[in-house]
Amino acid sequence: MRMLWMRIFQEVVRRGSISEASRTLGYTQSAVSRHVAALEAEYGVRLLERGPSGVEPTPYGVRLLQHADAVLAHDAVLRRELDGLQRGVLGHVTVGAFPTAVAGLIPAAFTALRESRPDTTVSLIEATTPALLERIQAGDLDVAVVTEGPDDAPASGRLRTTHLLDDRLVVAVGRGHRLARRRTVHLRELMAETFLTGSETDENQLLRAHRLTDFRPRSQVVVADWIGKFACVAAGIGIALVPQLVTRARPAGVLILRLRDDQAPYRRVIAVTNPRQQPSVLTNTFISLAKRAARSSKLSGAPTAR
Repeated sequence: MRMLWMRIFQEVVRRGSISEASRTLGYTQSAVSRHVAALEAEYGVRLLERGPSGVEPTPYGVRLLQHADAVLAHDAVLRRELDGLQRGVLGHVTVGAFPTAVAGLIPAAFTALRESRPDTTVSLIEATTPALLERIQAGDLDVAVVTEGPDDAPASGRLRTTHLLDDRLVVAVGRGHRLARRRTVHLRELMAETFLTGSETDENQLLRAHRLTDFRPRSQVVVADWIGKFACVAAGIGIALVPQLVTRARPAGVLILRLRDDQAPYRRVIAVTNPRQQPSVLTNTFISLAKRAARSSKLSGAPTAR
C-alpha cells in the first residue's frame, strides 16, 4: 500500500494539484486526498501545503519525494526481474542506446550476453542521448549507452557512468574516389568535396561534437539514414564524415580513411545507470560485456582503404 501512496504523492507534486492528479490517475479527489493523508499519518509529518493556487511539498515532502523516487525506481527494477523469473528466465535487462551504438556496439554486447547468460532476456530502446538520460532518471531503463563530446559538460550529470570507448570521426569514400588508395587524410583536403549529411545542420553539429569547429563543407547532399548515406558514398555521389562505430555497417563499396587533424576528433561513449537504484548483477554483466566488445579488434580500428 505504501508504494501506491508514494506514487499518488509523486503525481500530486508533479501536477501541483490534487484534482489534476486525480484525473491523471483515474481516482476521485477524495481518494487521492485520503492516500496522501495516509502517507502523512505513516510518517507523522505534513507533506503538502495547500493554497489557492494548488499544492506544494513541505520541506518534509521534498525529502520524502527524493526517497520515493529511489524506492519506486528500485521497485520497477524488482518487478522487471520478477517478471523475468515468472516467464522462466533468470533475469531481464532493458537497454537504451543511441542509433550509432545500436549499429556498431550493442549487437556484439547482446551476443556475448546471450552466450554467457542464455537464460536471460533483453529489451532494446533506441533514442537520442537526451531522451535516454531522461528515461534512465525516470527508472525506465536498467542501463543506457550515450555520448559525450570531449569538451562538453558531462551529459550524464549525477548518473553512475562507465566509459566504453572513444568513437572517432572518420571519412567514408567510394572505391572509385580520388583518395581511395589513401589510408589517412586531412580535412583541408576535402574542402571541395560534396558531403552527404543527415540534415541541413546535422554535419555542423557532428563537427562541433568532434571539436572541428572551423571546417564547413562547401556542398552538401542531405541523406537521412546511414544505409542511404553509405549507398550514396558507394555510388560516388559524395563522401561522408561518419563515427567509427557505424563503419561496421558499411557495404563492400565503401572505404574508410582516418583523419589526421591535430585536434583528434572523437566523442566519448559511456554506459550510465541511475545511482538511486543498485544495478542488478545482470546489468553489471551487460556493461562489462559492452566494454569488452568495445575493446575488441573489430571496434578498436576502423577498416581502411588499401
